[in-house]
Amino acid sequence: MKSVIIGLRDKVSNNFEGITMAQSEAVAKRDFAYSVNNSDMLLFKAKDLAIYHIGDIDTESGIITVLSPMIMICSGDEVINDE
Repeated sequence: MKSVIIGLRDKVSNNFEGITMAQSEAVAKRDFAYSVNNSDMLLFKAKDLAIYHIGDIDTESGIITVLSPMIMICSGDEVINDE
C-alpha cells in the first residue's frame, strides 16, 4: 500500500517542523484542519503554517519516493473552522 509523506512547514522559521504519513492528501488536509481548529497554539499561528506532500512511501517495501518539487496541500488559514 502507498501512503503520502506530509511535511508541516512554518513560514516564519522557514523550516519543516513535523513529518508524518497519511493515506492521502485529503486525509492529511482533514487531520491538519482538525489539529488547527482544536489547538489554541496552532490556531494562533495558523497563517504561518502549511502542509506539503513531500513524498510517497510504499508501506510494504519501505521504499520512499521524494517529490520534487513538493506540492503544497493547504495553508493553515485555509482550514480555520473547516473540520
